[in-house]
Amino acid sequence: MATGKLSLFIILFLICVVFIELAQSIALNKRQSGSVAYADFISGGEKRGAAVTGRFVWTPISKSDTQVDGQFNSGFENSNIKDYSFFLEDKHGKIVYDLTENISKKVNIIVPGTSPYNECFADSFMKPDDIVGLNFIVKCQSEKIGEALIKYS
Repeated sequence: MATGKLSLFIILFLICVVFIELAQSIALNKRQSGSVAYADFISGGEKRGAAVTGRFVWTPISKSDTQVDGQFNSGFENSNIKDYSFFLEDKHGKIVYDLTENISKKVNIIVPGTSPYNECFADSFMKPDDIVGLNFIVKCQSEKIGEALIKYS
């Protein structure tokens, strides 16, 4: 009789473990909102003559908040952050988002690149769905030194 109860206990225990494991994996695979977007700066890549290299990623962390993380690895020859501008423009060259102030406050230039940048944008500002297809532009004074198309990952 003890062997039967032990067998029943083991079977119930295994069913519970499987159920818990399935429930946890479903919750982990579920995204909060939207998809992740990124911009890869590749020297001489998509846009010829681009000197900047690096990557920026837009990750939705809730229905209204977006985390932006990135770093420039090369292309920054001038150590004065005030000489640089950063913005997102559409295919017609119209500036949609000017990120110069945000990035300038949080990034240090360590020639030839920068320190990492991260910021959380609230209230549905800069959601991946709204910026995919825009170009991320970097200028030093008035000269374009980097350009990357923002895509879904």
